[in-house]
Amino acid sequence: MYIFSATLQAKPGRGGELGAHIPTMRDAVAEATGSAAYGWAVSSGAPIGSYGISMRVEGHEQLLDFQQKMGASENYHAEAAKLADALAAPSATSLSQIVAMAGDQGEPAPIVRLTQTTLQVGHVADAMAWGQEMLQHVHNTTGMSGLFTSVASGSPFDVMWIFSSQSGADLDATNAALQADTGYVGLIDKAANYIVPGSTARATLVQMS
Repeated sequence: MYIFSATLQAKPGRGGELGAHIPTMRDAVAEATGSAAYGWAVSSGAPIGSYGISMRVEGHEQLLDFQQKMGASENYHAEAAKLADALAAPSATSLSQIVAMAGDQGEPAPIVRLTQTTLQVGHVADAMAWGQEMLQHVHNTTGMSGLFTSVASGSPFDVMWIFSSQSGADLDATNAALQADTGYVGLIDKAANYIVPGSTARATLVQMS
C-alpha cells in the first residue's frame, strides 16, 4: 500500500481563498477516480496557508490509472483551475510506500502528526529497522496508531512517521507521555547514527470536512 499526496502552498494573504477550494478539489479527485481522497490543513510546523490532498493507492499502476481518469475529468480540471490564482507555485507531489503499521488502521484520523527525515546513505538498512522500532515504541507508549513510510517518488531516502490523534487534548497527552519516557528519548539519541543532520521536519495536520 502507498500514500500519494500533493502539497499546496498559498500566496501570502491568499490562504483562506485556497483553503476554501481544497474540499471541492478533494471531492473532484474522489469523483474522477472512484476512490476516497482526503483534504488537510496545516495547523503548525509548515508555512501559513499550507494544505494537502492525499489518497491511498495499491501502487504505481493504480496511481497511473487514477491520474488518467483525473486527466479525462472535466470537473477535475475545472476545480484545479480555481486554485491557480491563489497558489504560490505548482503543487509538489510524492508517493510513499507503507513499510510498517502499528495499531488499528481505518479511515484517516481528524488530526495527524507527520515527522519526515532523510536517511544517511550507508546506514539505510539499520535506519529502516530503527524507524520501525520507533513506530512500535511510540504506539506501545501512547496507544497512537501509526505508519512508517519510505518515499518511492520524491526526495530520495526520505522516510516518514504518521501518527493519528482524535483531538488536540490527545496530542498533548501523547507529547507529555513521550517526553517523560526514557525509552523514547534513547531512540531519539540513536537518530544521530542514521539521519542527515538538519533534515528532520514535523507538522500537525487537521483533516478538512
